[in-house]
Amino acid sequence: MTRPVLIGNVSAATGDRLDAISRMLTGTYKVDALVGDWLSEMNLSWRAFEHMKDPQKGYDEHFLQSFKLAAEEFASQNVKLVVNAGAFNPRGLVVQVERILAQYGDKGKAKVVAWIEGDNVEAQCRDHPEEIRHLHDGTSLKEWKLQAPGELLGPLQEGADIVIAGRITDASPVMALAAWWHGWQQHELDKMAQALAAGHILECGTYVTGGNFSGFKSALSNFFDLGHPIAQISDDGTTIITKQPCDNGYITVETMTCQILYEIQGPFYYNSDVIADLTNISFTEEGPDRIRICNVRGLPAPETLKVVLQGHGGYQGELAFHPTGLDIKEKFESFKLMTERILKDDLVNGDLTLLECQLYGSEVIDPRSQREATAYIRIFFQGKTEEVVRRAGVLALSNYIQGYPGVMPNLDTRLAQPKPFLILWPGVISRSMVIQTVHIKDRVIQVEESMPITPLLELPKQPSYEPTSPIPLPNFGPTVPAPLGHVVYARKQLKKWHWLRNFLSSAMLRRLLAHDAARVRKIERCEFPNLRVVHFVLHGILETGVGSTAVLDSLGKNVAEFLRARVVDIPSQFYNLKAKI
Repeated sequence: MTRPVLIGNVSAATGDRLDAISRMLTGTYKVDALVGDWLSEMNLSWRAFEHMKDPQKGYDEHFLQSFKLAAEEFASQNVKLVVNAGAFNPRGLVVQVERILAQYGDKGKAKVVAWIEGDNVEAQCRDHPEEIRHLHDGTSLKEWKLQAPGELLGPLQEGADIVIAGRITDASPVMALAAWWHGWQQHELDKMAQALAAGHILECGTYVTGGNFSGFKSALSNFFDLGHPIAQISDDGTTIITKQPCDNGYITVETMTCQILYEIQGPFYYNSDVIADLTNISFTEEGPDRIRICNVRGLPAPETLKVVLQGHGGYQGELAFHPTGLDIKEKFESFKLMTERILKDDLVNGDLTLLECQLYGSEVIDPRSQREATAYIRIFFQGKTEEVVRRAGVLALSNYIQGYPGVMPNLDTRLAQPKPFLILWPGVISRSMVIQTVHIKDRVIQVEESMPITPLLELPKQPSYEPTSPIPLPNFGPTVPAPLGHVVYARKQLKKWHWLRNFLSSAMLRRLLAHDAARVRKIERCEFPNLRVVHFVLHGILETGVGSTAVLDSLGKNVAEFLRARVVDIPSQFYNLKAKI
């Protein structure tokens, strides 16, 4: 039996710290491999625009900067590196990486750099649009009106010192490294599923070491410069998540729970190599900053793969104004009305496809400073052409002279300049349409799949249900009105869990969302009893997606924090103001 493999994360979608690779390589734990995620819906669009302007670009420059800082250490160690930073141009990134390594003599030149091809399925989407189906409504790509390149989420290959890929699944690097290290076969589904869970926990980097965690107040003394996580994966697939002891941050059952729920649709986590059944997943504390993942099962992979296309949606811009003092709501309504009237012709003609006037903040009585008394008006607009959007910005800005008392725009108006945006179209594609190849040492190797497959009609459905065996809320005793977030995120008290799962129905969630509920076309709800979690999927709350939505919280990361601020009736037995979380 081989010893456990130590896989360190060094990035989460946007690159994080530039010195992350270097710090992981010089830490107390000597890792065997490094993984990183340099792509998300947001910066995948950025790379697409770069590649369209210059075919030599389209890979992630931030990865190169991070790699340069650690290249000498990397060249001196026997460590693997698997990343998706190639984006639209993996081959271009390989050239840059090899140039950097060549500076470190024979040790650098000895490193083998491979790259994966096959994730870009633009040709298949162009030639067979009727065979590509939308992920949610089943319509064909042929019915979509926008023209777009495609990016496929496909399996990762291993076998070099450095493997550079485009848009692979976020957890694939960890899965591939664990399978390579231990010699797993594709039919060992439980092992692959456990590696998938580990990869999902690692993919967002510092999220699992305390970043984006509602309980951050308990660790303010070291809540900065957080360390990245490490997965210790054994031959049987069991995994412990930890971090370098010298790094800040903390890994707890709570931070693990928050991350495992991030971006999943329910208890069945689909991946191109396996489906992880998370129904009974649980976490066990093995020691300080050491949490074991338990009870993950594997099911055969789906017969289709996910494809994400990006279509040119037009151009967009925005302006900011800052009302102060009294009558904030009335000032906003006045400014909104005048803006809509000024831009009426372009809206009626359809040249301006979207106009939203949004108010953030509210009136503060007896403020102690002008800063405390100031709110934010956001004017967001989209149009078919650059000229329409440019004109909208000029007209909206000219409105301020006749506006409410104290009206003043933010003098940096660069955001009002027309910027192209992409609209995402998620779909599924048959595996038979995707050809994957590995480029290594002047050889091109076609990837052959031999994994068990779940037919499309037999795929497990994500459950959606309201509280089972409901307990009437009055049974929990007297209540006190308080913010939900004073008692919710921690999942340690069994009685509190029973109250939470009965309290948080889909109807209650809509009530808590209040005005924002209008954007939600469908709610899916399920429970994870072992984690003491009520899980929701809100369809439509981000409108058209990260790159094109008018929602300021375009990644949806603050929805939960908004809900935690809502005042609800909390049973007195669970609430102690001094001990609020």
